[in-house]
Amino acid sequence: MRRRSRSTRAASIPIEIYAYYLGLYINNMHRSIYLDYILSFPVGYEKSVREHIRQSFERGLRKTLPKALLDDADMMRRFPRVRRCK
Repeated sequence: MRRRSRSTRAASIPIEIYAYYLGLYINNMHRSIYLDYILSFPVGYEKSVREHIRQSFERGLRKTLPKALLDDADMMRRFPRVRRCK
């Protein structure tokens, strides 16, 4: 596993927090649990930056899922499907 620098980790925290709050709003008992997400990025973002944002979103969204879903290995292989818009 590649270690990220302190500044890279610090930069991912706001993105992860945003994804967490977004996940709390989207994934709830009254609506449904969504496992497929699509992100769009500005054209000028480098591939490494886009991947970093995607991974931060996955971490934030994963924290909003119910424990029973997190414990299901089959479901976790499929989640989260955060894809970028083409």
